[in-house]
Amino acid sequence: MKLLKSFFSDLSNLEKTLLVILGVLVTCMFCFGAVRLMQVSLFNIGESVQSNNPVPTQKTRPNYRQMLEANSFVYSMNDGDGDPIYVSPCGCVATVKPDYIGFGVYVTDDNCPIEDLGAIVTVMYPSGVFDFIISNMNSAVVQDILVQGTAAGYKISMDFDRTDFVLTIIVYEPR
Repeated sequence: MKLLKSFFSDLSNLEKTLLVILGVLVTCMFCFGAVRLMQVSLFNIGESVQSNNPVPTQKTRPNYRQMLEANSFVYSMNDGDGDPIYVSPCGCVATVKPDYIGFGVYVTDDNCPIEDLGAIVTVMYPSGVFDFIISNMNSAVVQDILVQGTAAGYKISMDFDRTDFVLTIIVYEPR
């Protein structure tokens, strides 16, 4: 303490003023650096929280009407809920619901409706959906079991009605 007092007593007024100004500048720079460091840290924390909790994006559904009509499906009518129903030249039926598209195929000796179904599924969905349907169609029709699974992010359900000989396939929208 004595050393500090003797140091200051030996300085002139101009030197003391310069020393005080220098001290104020160093203190300001230190405070500015600390504030800037906190801003950067808070910004990075905000970014990491934002990347861990992304804002869900609105998923746009494909234009199923355009896809179906481009593949010779013709609008038939709306179902009881007001959802459109389209029919292919061979009798494959497609019902467009808000969460899925359902297909009904009347199973006969001629494979025309199944071919229409295959043609439209390959246009509308990734190849994994088509592969799942083809590989599980036999189980649904011959073994008469409900087949459910997922492919390429789509949930798929297949069922066969032995009374009407109708194979129903529902492809749910990915969430």
